[in-house]
Amino acid sequence: MNRKRRKIGAGKNAALILFAAAVLLGAVIFAAADIRSESAKLPETEERIARLEERLGGLALRAEEITIEKNQAESDLAERRLKIGSLETLIAQLEESGMSGGADADGQNADRLESRLSEAKRLADELQGEVDALAEKCAFCDQRLEAIENESASIRAELTRLEARAAAAGTRRQSRDTALSPLSSPMTPEAVEPILPPQAEELSPAGVPDVSVSVWEEKEDEFTPEITTMDADPLVDASLSAPSPEDETVTPEEPLPPPADADEPKPKNPVVTATVPEEEEEEEDDGDATDPEKNLLRYMKKGAPLRWVWKDENSDELVQTYPNLAYFYLNLEDGDTVSYHADRKFYAASLVKVPYLYSVLLEIEAFEAGEHERDEDGRIIYQPGEEKYDLDEIWFYDPETMFVEGSGDIQKKDKGFLLTVRQLFEYALLYSDNIAFAQLYDRFGFRSYYSLADQLGIEGVREDFMMLSARDCAKYLAQLYRYFETGSPWAEWMRSLMTESKLGALIAAHYPEGTVAHKYGWDQDAFHDMAIVFDEHPYLIVVMTDYADGGAAAFTYFAEVVNLTKIIHATDAGIKTGD
Repeated sequence: MNRKRRKIGAGKNAALILFAAAVLLGAVIFAAADIRSESAKLPETEERIARLEERLGGLALRAEEITIEKNQAESDLAERRLKIGSLETLIAQLEESGMSGGADADGQNADRLESRLSEAKRLADELQGEVDALAEKCAFCDQRLEAIENESASIRAELTRLEARAAAAGTRRQSRDTALSPLSSPMTPEAVEPILPPQAEELSPAGVPDVSVSVWEEKEDEFTPEITTMDADPLVDASLSAPSPEDETVTPEEPLPPPADADEPKPKNPVVTATVPEEEEEEEDDGDATDPEKNLLRYMKKGAPLRWVWKDENSDELVQTYPNLAYFYLNLEDGDTVSYHADRKFYAASLVKVPYLYSVLLEIEAFEAGEHERDEDGRIIYQPGEEKYDLDEIWFYDPETMFVEGSGDIQKKDKGFLLTVRQLFEYALLYSDNIAFAQLYDRFGFRSYYSLADQLGIEGVREDFMMLSARDCAKYLAQLYRYFETGSPWAEWMRSLMTESKLGALIAAHYPEGTVAHKYGWDQDAFHDMAIVFDEHPYLIVVMTDYADGGAAAFTYFAEVVNLTKIIHATDAGIKTGD
């Protein structure tokens, strides 16, 4: 009976083994079919991915071409806007000349002014048309770039989806291959033995039905988804001797230039041309583009905006020419310099106000250091001949005898406008007021000015009171910096006035407020600025040009020069020159 039961149990086990084998065989067949289906789809997915990547690469090349086209259009646009800005400055000057009334008895001067004004406006209108066309071109480039970017984004999203699908399919196939690997060889009784119940141990292996299973095997597809160093004494000497008030006064030549002669009639058929001096065209490349000094010198030689000028005094033919430029940088701590045409002399315009007023303050300090009778409040009692040193004296404006053309606010005031002499200093430095400056040099003369120039070795004033070079200006500024360092009340006063100068559009515009003491010079064919920069490591900059009374080109030039100077100062890479 027990043997019969064991036989029945063994039969049931055999049936179970046969059922399990059938189930496993079905799973193997199903998995193989599933893997075959996914393997058939992978090449299609890979081909689709390849096509999309090719399209994406083509779009990137097209975007690069359009970007180059846009950059060129923007460069041309900026150049023409600069030209228009310079022409607008010229137009404003011509209109001002016409309003001031310059016609001679025959009306020739008025006719020529009108002709020049008409020519400048015509050329400005022509350039404005080019500006409008270039602006439209830039806008169209932006639209095309936006369309390319939108299409590229769509393709990138599709690629991400397809690559994820391919990767998932590959992962599933690999997992199934791993799971099915034990079934890849026929089953044997030994393989079945572990699942037999203990009662089956008495059965002979021959009593177990032969359940050999053959599994289909598939070969797996591959799947790959000038150089000079300035003389030491003029730059660092902090012990300048102020002239004694008793010294004999030197009488200079008249400091203010006479008005220009009347212009002659214009020629007909104006032609616009552009010229660059041969000496600038023949300059060789300076080499290393990473050298900050060489980059600045290259810009000075060839990179500055051109300026509009009349072909000659009697012409209404506008031409463009390369400007006359000069530059000087001095590190006030280690004495390193960078210069370009540092000894070229320019009409200094209002730059001269700083060295003149500095020399006057030295004279005032020397006077106050002497023995003087004082009142009960400690104020000096001025004796006859010493009245000019009383800066609290009241001054009143009389336009009939004191009017001077040019910059400043006093010329807008009515007769009887009152200031102290001290305030004349402030107007001269804060507002570059010509009337205030003229009143001060009428009061103090030029003895101290020429004495200071001699001590510093200033070359420009040997030719004319109003002539200076960039090196001359650097000498003045370096000595002025030493003066500021003394901390005297007069030095602090002058420093504050230069730091608070009301025109900050040049050098000072590119630094934090209150960190630059500067003075600009601004006149026809003269546009300059010189500055002491109170950096952690202080330095000075002098920039002189013959740009015509400022304008877009001049402001652009100053911005670039200051930026290049900041790089030079940051690297402090030694002395280079373009002289």
